[in-house]
Amino acid sequence: MKKDTIILAFVCIFITAPLRSDGWYFSKVTFDMTKFLNTSDPIWSYMTTSRRREYDCKVDVIDDMYNKDVLFRRFLGYRKFIVSEWVLFLEGRLYRANSRARTDIKPYNAMKVSYRENGAPLDKETLVYQSRDNICGIVEVDEMVND
Repeated sequence: MKKDTIILAFVCIFITAPLRSDGWYFSKVTFDMTKFLNTSDPIWSYMTTSRRREYDCKVDVIDDMYNKDVLFRRFLGYRKFIVSEWVLFLEGRLYRANSRARTDIKPYNAMKVSYRENGAPLDKETLVYQSRDNICGIVEVDEMVND
């Protein structure tokens, strides 16, 4: 009798779990970098995947967004203090990462970041998680080496 109850419990779990998770099939979600960056609030980043270690945190302030282009300032911080001299004037070019087809299909989930003044590449930033309200995200940072 106890064995039948355990089997019945597992059967119920395996049947109801997919139903409670919005269906049997899970569609791959493409996060939207445009929605994430569309804010007048500063975007704080902690615990970065970047290999650059001259700072502990960074704050991005969006100056302008138009189509695929993003102009922003990045303030770098060390030991919880934002150092005003450590400001970078950057531009981002939005694209769709990991797309089998073209990279210009919306929603864009990634951005190639470069310096505004000389266009030298800095890194690639891919949005790997985004909250439903677009105020929190996890961004994977890859340094661009001859990309």
